[in-house]
Amino acid sequence: MTRHRGGQAGFRQALLASEVPELTRQLLQDPESYVRASAVAAVGQLSSWGLLAAPSSPEHAATPQKTPLEELLLVLTTDSEGFPRRAVMRVFTEWLRDGYADVAEDPERFVARVLQAASGDLDWEVRVQGLELALAFLEQLLGPCGPSAAAPPGALAQALQALCRVQLFEFAFRSLFDCDRPVAQKSCDLLLFLRAKATPSSNSQEAGDGPDVTSVEAALRRWQAGEQGQPLGGLAPEAVLAVLRSMDLEALQDTLAESSDHVERSPQSLLQDMLATVGVLGDNEADCY
Repeated sequence: MTRHRGGQAGFRQALLASEVPELTRQLLQDPESYVRASAVAAVGQLSSWGLLAAPSSPEHAATPQKTPLEELLLVLTTDSEGFPRRAVMRVFTEWLRDGYADVAEDPERFVARVLQAASGDLDWEVRVQGLELALAFLEQLLGPCGPSAAAPPGALAQALQALCRVQLFEFAFRSLFDCDRPVAQKSCDLLLFLRAKATPSSNSQEAGDGPDVTSVEAALRRWQAGEQGQPLGGLAPEAVLAVLRSMDLEALQDTLAESSDHVERSPQSLLQDMLATVGVLGDNEADCY
């Protein structure tokens, strides 16, 4: 209803005068994960229309109120169940695409914080949504993919610096070797998109005058071998592009598309699923959200 009537003055006045905004915030703490996930979606919608007023109850009057962004970041980093965290990532992606005020104020800081949380999440759907948010950020910087997808050299250089600052490359490259196939597929799509944007400058480096990619390639080999704890460290945009152009992403994309479910059912993936749900479904409870 908010999506369709959020701009109508009468609806806005009635909703702000009701208990809906305060109740929505309270439901972020509900014991049931599907209720918390629904509350996250509602917070996202209400906030987008400026309809999430500060609570009016006396017990909250002297307490500094968190912004919706801070509240949802808290859910993303502390909620023990996957449904609410997935809902947060969907809201964050919508906010980034729609230019939500608190996000537009400092999009780089927002993206960096969200990707840091998503990269360490045990739920593969959260990691996939993190890559979706990264793709939305890429499109904002470089424009959508299309027949004339190439980005101007100046815009490309600035965008690559921003992507290094938010550590998007580290997240994307690490995801390329994720034990859950959908994550690797999404990362492959994202890197192909970026490579297409950078293609026009592919001949800008003279032979023998390219950047040093030794450390990046070594880290990627360690990640492929399962040593995911090793960081990439500082990245130079030129080195990232050189590595991208050297990778056969199309072949990897085909391999991932043809693979069986054994990738998703690997011991590491199974262990992650177990860790993500331990303590959640006790006493034969079923969560059917």
